[in-house]
Amino acid sequence: MRKTLFALLAIALMVLAVACMAPEGEEGPIGEVPPAEPVVPVEPVTVPVAELELLTDVVCANGMISGVITNNGEEAWTLNEDIKVILNGGWDKEPGCDKTTIEPGESMVCDGIDFPIVQKPGKKNVVVVVADGSRATEEVYCPEAPAAEE
Repeated sequence: MRKTLFALLAIALMVLAVACMAPEGEEGPIGEVPPAEPVVPVEPVTVPVAELELLTDVVCANGMISGVITNNGEEAWTLNEDIKVILNGGWDKEPGCDKTTIEPGESMVCDGIDFPIVQKPGKKNVVVVVADGSRATEEVYCPEAPAAEE
């Protein structure tokens, strides 16, 4: 009787151990792949044109100031008509932009903002863009040109 009791106890412990080691939620035969969940299409995120920044990425390098102007209005803008680029109070009519007209949501890169009369090497320069009632101001520091060697 004692041997039977030990045998039953050993069997019960083995069944309990196997049950604890079995992975949860596994159903069906081994190797069966569960059905895939349906793919939900993701809508692209668009920023309303009115929330786009007018002037961004303003930097000074090699004596030239550059920046990106973005049309956040509702109509096309033309350089020197709807868009004015001002450096330290002087209107730069040739700021080296890659476009002359930009549609709503479009941008232009201007990499020749260098109105030489008012640019201050080694000091703060203020770039202002005025377009269709919007105004953006950025400050940029241009390094002083190294002294010429003789």
